[in-house]
Amino acid sequence: MYKIYFKSITNMTILLSIGFLSLIIILLYSFYTHHKELLVLHESTQTIYNHPLKVSSSALLAKLEIYKIHRNMKDVVLTSQVEEIKILKAKVNLNELEIYKNLDIIKTKILGIKGQTLEKEVRLLFKQWRPIRDQVFTLQNKNALNRAIAITKGKGALHVLKLDKAMHSLYLYAHNKAKVIINRAEHNFKQASKNDTITIVLLLILSLGIAIFIIITIRHNQQIVNRKKERYEYAINGTEDGLWDWNLVDDNVYFAPQWKKMLGYDDNELENCFETWKSRVHPDDLKKAEQDLEDNINQKTNFYSNIHRLKHKDGSWVWIHDRGKAYFNDKGIAIRMVGFHTDITQEKELSNIIQEKDELLIIQSRHAAMGEMIGMIAHQWRQPISVISMAANNLLVDVELENLQERAVTKQSKEILFQTKYLSEVIETFKDFFRKSKSIESVVLSSIIDKSLALMQASFDNHGITTQKNYHFADTIETSPQELQQVIINILKNAKESILESNQPKGLVSIQTTTQNSEVIIAICNEGPTIDEKIITDIFNPYTSTKLDKNGTGLGLYISKTITEKHLLGRIWVENRDNGVCFYIALPLKGDHES
Repeated sequence: MYKIYFKSITNMTILLSIGFLSLIIILLYSFYTHHKELLVLHESTQTIYNHPLKVSSSALLAKLEIYKIHRNMKDVVLTSQVEEIKILKAKVNLNELEIYKNLDIIKTKILGIKGQTLEKEVRLLFKQWRPIRDQVFTLQNKNALNRAIAITKGKGALHVLKLDKAMHSLYLYAHNKAKVIINRAEHNFKQASKNDTITIVLLLILSLGIAIFIIITIRHNQQIVNRKKERYEYAINGTEDGLWDWNLVDDNVYFAPQWKKMLGYDDNELENCFETWKSRVHPDDLKKAEQDLEDNINQKTNFYSNIHRLKHKDGSWVWIHDRGKAYFNDKGIAIRMVGFHTDITQEKELSNIIQEKDELLIIQSRHAAMGEMIGMIAHQWRQPISVISMAANNLLVDVELENLQERAVTKQSKEILFQTKYLSEVIETFKDFFRKSKSIESVVLSSIIDKSLALMQASFDNHGITTQKNYHFADTIETSPQELQQVIINILKNAKESILESNQPKGLVSIQTTTQNSEVIIAICNEGPTIDEKIITDIFNPYTSTKLDKNGTGLGLYISKTITEKHLLGRIWVENRDNGVCFYIALPLKGDHES
């Protein structure tokens, strides 16, 4: 009877074990397939988002080429040299090819009927511009200068404005399309995750029921085990962290199987000793890791925490967040240290991806600024070119009247040289701003501010905005000049737009530098409306705009914050005041830019 009973129990156990194993296989397969679907959905979302991104980038590039053509057409009507006109025409043709190249990219990547309509509208406007330009070249070749100038300033300029507006609409459409697609994909992604979670929970509940039934059925055949050891094993094996236990008295170290698995090894492949860890730490990380261990052992810190790289069995590097705590005897001597390793490689890779996207935003921001800067430079050049032209005409008149005097020639020549030097300085300032170098240099802070103001001066003058400088800090700092200049120009542009929104006939922008503790602080203040208290705390977040007409991208201040904190190792914040807004940039006097 007992044999039959135990035989039935055994058979039931086998059957239940087979059923439970099958259920585990189904569970794992279901999890695998659902996880794969989620990955495919996520990858497709990124692929779809890539289309609007390429469209917006191509739109910006095409817009830049349009500005170049318009500038070259202005140069055409200002020269009478046949060879120079040929060179300018060749440049215009090259610009035209680049525009069609970007329009072709937009045509293949644009999404939606409206997007295709906008692309066709831009392409049609660009084609309609060609006859206008050809007419200007024809009139210039016939020496009909006045008519050529009139067409360029009149019909040509109006057409460029229409083309620029259409291109901007295309860019905004692509940008908004990207946000809509991402939101929709994120919703689908969350819904799929929710469904998977429900499925997994139900399967786990069913699995747990079967497991409990099996345990009850075969409990008479189980051996009595040490409960405390069992709980310990469950805790260690049930986590993805790797346990380590270091006996500081005899210097023995225990590494849990999961600790070794993180590095691609089986439990029996690595020796349990301190050298196993030390020999695999990245050389650049070892000194800091050992110092952090020593500080905790010497009770300088309450807990040990360090991020370093360990060498994997396949030769790659695994990023590890190592945490632990030392335990002491009655005499205060450390006798044991216990901790866990956590693999944070994926977090590091994600951080790198985010950093690459931020870099892309910074580059696109500089490209967008280039078009505005070209317009500013053109405005700044008008007066010096007029002075040079007038001086040259005066000399020609004196020659024709045979009244050429050495003193007059010297005076006019010096004036021409002075104005030429000014034009050269404007170009050098422009070139410095768009240099790709991010190297850390020792620079005079006031010179960076002055160069930034020089690039914005024409725009400020055009809108009746005056500037006031008060430099209390005259020493040098170690920083990246181009990136600091980009941040200052972003804030100056914000200040200009804020003043224009206030509809005041004149405005004031003040810049002050001071030192506080180990930082130098740049304060840029402007008159105008204050920032709504509802958004002031989020103003440096992406896609948060301060512009009343909502035409801003909401990325300018986010890019400025990214550059200031991650590249310049500083801080940036904003405060409202009675009659305007103040932005503050705090930079370290001696920054550890190599860390």
